[in-house]
Amino acid sequence: STAPSACPAGSAAPSDRSPACEQCEAGSYQNGTGSTTCVACALGQLCPVGASLELPAACEPGTYSNMTDGDGLPDCFRCPVGSSCPGGAAPPTPCAAGTFAMAERPACEKCHGGTYQNETGATSCRDCLPGHYCAEGAAAPLPCDGGSYSTATDNDEPSDCSEASPGYFAVTGSTQQTPCAKGTFTAAGGHSECIPCPSGTYQSEAGSTDCHDCEKGQYCTTGAAAPLPCRAGTFSNATGLAAPDSCTACPAGHACTTGSVEPTPCRAGSVALGLGNTVCGLCAAGYSQDQPAKETCTRCKPGSFCLEGSSLELGPPCDPGTYANATDDDGDPDCFDCPVGSSCAGGAAEPVACSPGTVAASAGQITCASCAPGTFSGAGSGSCDECAIGTYTANPGMGECMGCPHPLSSERGSATCSVCKAGYYLQGSADPAAIFEKPTDHCKPCPPRADCSVPGTTLEALGVPPGLWRASNLTTELHECIASDHCSGSVLAAEAERSRRLSASAFVLEYGSGSGDTLVSLGDTAAAEAHGEGCNVGHSGPRCEWCSKSESQYFDRAQRGCVDCPAAGVRFAILLGIAFAAAGAGVLCYLALTRVAILGRAGARAAHRLARIEFSVGFQPKLKVLVSFYQIGATLGPVYGVRLHESLTRWQHYRHIQIGCSWSDLPGCVPRIDAHPAADHRTVANCCDIAWRRRPCFPRHRGVALIWSRRHSPARPCSGNAGPNALLGHLCSLPRTALRLSLH
Repeated sequence: STAPSACPAGSAAPSDRSPACEQCEAGSYQNGTGSTTCVACALGQLCPVGASLELPAACEPGTYSNMTDGDGLPDCFRCPVGSSCPGGAAPPTPCAAGTFAMAERPACEKCHGGTYQNETGATSCRDCLPGHYCAEGAAAPLPCDGGSYSTATDNDEPSDCSEASPGYFAVTGSTQQTPCAKGTFTAAGGHSECIPCPSGTYQSEAGSTDCHDCEKGQYCTTGAAAPLPCRAGTFSNATGLAAPDSCTACPAGHACTTGSVEPTPCRAGSVALGLGNTVCGLCAAGYSQDQPAKETCTRCKPGSFCLEGSSLELGPPCDPGTYANATDDDGDPDCFDCPVGSSCAGGAAEPVACSPGTVAASAGQITCASCAPGTFSGAGSGSCDECAIGTYTANPGMGECMGCPHPLSSERGSATCSVCKAGYYLQGSADPAAIFEKPTDHCKPCPPRADCSVPGTTLEALGVPPGLWRASNLTTELHECIASDHCSGSVLAAEAERSRRLSASAFVLEYGSGSGDTLVSLGDTAAAEAHGEGCNVGHSGPRCEWCSKSESQYFDRAQRGCVDCPAAGVRFAILLGIAFAAAGAGVLCYLALTRVAILGRAGARAAHRLARIEFSVGFQPKLKVLVSFYQIGATLGPVYGVRLHESLTRWQHYRHIQIGCSWSDLPGCVPRIDAHPAADHRTVANCCDIAWRRRPCFPRHRGVALIWSRRHSPARPCSGNAGPNALLGHLCSLPRTALRLSLH
């Protein structure tokens, strides 16, 4: 066989067993040699049979090619609207902004004058906008120049816009001309803004072509819409003034009101001293002036009488307590009672206003009376005013009140300062003079977190904010209510209720080393009651952690308030379970001890060693000390308001059940279950008591301790049904005793 030969360009051999190379079909080509396949011709390209490369289409202008038939010859299509097709192999080109094409076109047409097109590929152009013009081929409308305007939509050049008229203006792109505002003008047309009136002129109308000169007695600043009058005390008889300083100052002996054209001379009995007077002043009482346009008045002669504003002197004097202020037709002056707030010495003397600290409460007074301590008055007063809070007057005849020394304050109308100012409180009671003499010994700074915002706060009335608690109204120490949300502060102090009673005296039941049980007295404690000031209704005691609303509630630290006790049946079932568990534990201990004795010599030796260890260590005293320490620690907080450090009380965080039962009374009663804090012990005659307390820590820990308490009631014999088992029956035989079982 002969050696294989590579297929030339324009052909391919799909298999190595092909006897000959096959030409590429129409619509495909191959520009390489030794190929196994042909490549499809791109859209719009020419690829005849056996083509070795792609040839561009030969479409006419206004058409384009975008596909190839099976014969390899591309088809030419009409150019789409909004595009141009130059022919050949070029694809359609969208018309640029400012041009359009309505049908197949080799090139896009420009928008005609007065139209525009801001988008590409458009088939038509848009009308020009009002206030604009559009040249041929415009891609966007151009605004009319400043000083011109137009409402037409076919402008194709700037000259098509109309010029603004005189007295009007037009900004760039305006559709109408705007009249000039007051104080401005345009003398000619074509302005893009109006010209302000120059100083010394004004224009009070809109759309004006000129400005007016400022009038007499007035001045006009630049752009004035109206003339402004000359200030009072000046005048002007000229026109065209540009500033207020251009007006002339009023001469002496004359007065000039606002906008005066000429100064006005003062009449007889009045004067104007110096330049720039706005009004003429009347001659004071005791003075007169009989000439107009004068600067000063003349002193009246001794023994004569001159009213205020007198133009001549008057004659005879008046009696003390009266004064003359008018003249009858016969020329003699009439005398009138001296006015309130003044004194009149008589004769020709005028009324004299009472000096500060003195008053004349009624008319016709010869002298003024002094104000009493704690009051004051100003000049010419008819009555005395009380000193304001925080001020005082210790002496009569004071014209003003003095401020209290630090840190004192006072009530209204006080003659001394005997209360503490805001931010301080009065400690103890003392004479007002002693408090004023040594204020810092009696007024103390407000304790931290307390409210002393009202002047006159005392130790008893110290404000306690909500969330804090005070043991009594004689202490300044405020305690934060950590576990309770019912500390109302001093707002609800009057509504606080009485707290629960403390339990009776207690005894501890211990298991001794002898044959029987022994009772050890911890001492009798008298029942006490705690005051509930500063707590919401239903809460009382230190930090409002006692429940006083109902006998069937206890304080829950998790709920931060008093909650109802569990059901009585549940609590009684717990009590029976604990009793049976204790009996079973005793039986197991007994069996363990008998087994040790049964083991013979080795068992006896082990029992002897255990007895020696118990004797040397002394578990009984240690257990008694532990129980006593627990009782003290649990009582300090709820009863006395004292909190130990957390490191000393952390071991108390458990569930606590406290049972008190009078064995002498048990046969004749049905046990009753109460729930309340462990420290708020309750003794209920002829019944058993259970108190439940839940601590947040160690909720599953349990232990047993038996505590005895002595009843203050005659002992009664106990019947055979005293207890639920033999142990309770044995304990019931003890006279005048009560059992309290604590489970923790």
